[in-house]
Amino acid sequence: MEYMAAGLPVVATSVGGTKELVKPNRGGYLVPPDEPGKFANAIGKIMGDDQLRLEMGKFNYNYINNNFLLDRMINKYEMVFDSTKIG
Repeated sequence: MEYMAAGLPVVATSVGGTKELVKPNRGGYLVPPDEPGKFANAIGKIMGDDQLRLEMGKFNYNYINNNFLLDRMINKYEMVFDSTKIG
């Protein structure tokens, strides 16, 4: 998440919460955890294409800033809590 907020593309394994955070082919690549060759290929693809790297980085920066900054998270929680009020 920190790399994404810094405007960088991400190559990560598809485990845990990473699957929900990284948007494949838009902000980076998700690869199976037991396939290091695919991991290396994904890194190589990003490193070899300046335009792709910039586009993915920009996507990640916007995605994090539009969805996960503290004030936005607070607002989203408030909306959820407000929607559950009875009466």
